[in-house]
Amino acid sequence: MKPVNPLLKVLVLLVALSNYVHAFYDTSQGRWVSRDPIQEQGGINLYGFVANDGVNRTDYLGFAAVNPELMYDTVHTGAMAAHLKAEVEYLNLLKSEDPYVTHPDIYNGRKYKPASPKEYGGRVCENCEIKDDGTKVYTYYLTETSGLWPHIRGFADIYMKSTPKCNEGDKQVAFWHTHPSELVEERNKDKSKPGRYYWAGNGGFSGADLKLPANKMQNPDGLPLFVTYRGAPSYREWTYITKITPGKIVRESESQPVQWLTFEGGVRP
Repeated sequence: MKPVNPLLKVLVLLVALSNYVHAFYDTSQGRWVSRDPIQEQGGINLYGFVANDGVNRTDYLGFAAVNPELMYDTVHTGAMAAHLKAEVEYLNLLKSEDPYVTHPDIYNGRKYKPASPKEYGGRVCENCEIKDDGTKVYTYYLTETSGLWPHIRGFADIYMKSTPKCNEGDKQVAFWHTHPSELVEERNKDKSKPGRYYWAGNGGFSGADLKLPANKMQNPDGLPLFVTYRGAPSYREWTYITKITPGKIVRESESQPVQWLTFEGGVRP
């Protein structure tokens, strides 16, 4: 058995490593050998690289602070605010003297009482700020439609085309919209007690949502779609956020105690 030449081992090691000045990349393993020099500013994955999106992003200095978790948080926070706003609008409508709306696409324009709150949606925008030291810091925000009652044809066209655009110089990275929940009565064993109500989700996303990211007519850039909805199984309120891209679905969720609703006489309007 021939001894291994130590110079050969060093040569193999040097060929396998790519020097990015601030970090070395091991091409044989497809990973960095040291942590991200900007630490958590680049996301919780300290061995990541441009949010695992090297096809669409560059970071020639190694200081781009791309944080995919921040984008999720922005969508979640903005969508939940839209959910709450829609629910307040819906409750005010139910309690009004004329709890009916009209739309030409539903019941031939006749008045009807909506079964659930409005849907909201819009664009997810990315802003890149370059610091004095060359560090790039990415932040995110949402644009929003005025809200539409569910089951209206053409809603996708409205929130994908008619919603306000991102600010000049910023980049759109996704679309988002809410799936409203319905008011469901608690099933009390003792029917003499006034009923309590809670918001129950309707399944998270539709077949049309699955098709939108790959629809070249409506979404020529192939941007992902975030869909959020609220549900309350086992008297826990679950918030679901689903990221849909062509051929892939990723869903995350979190829970909190249900906020119970009651109406005069125990019956919803």
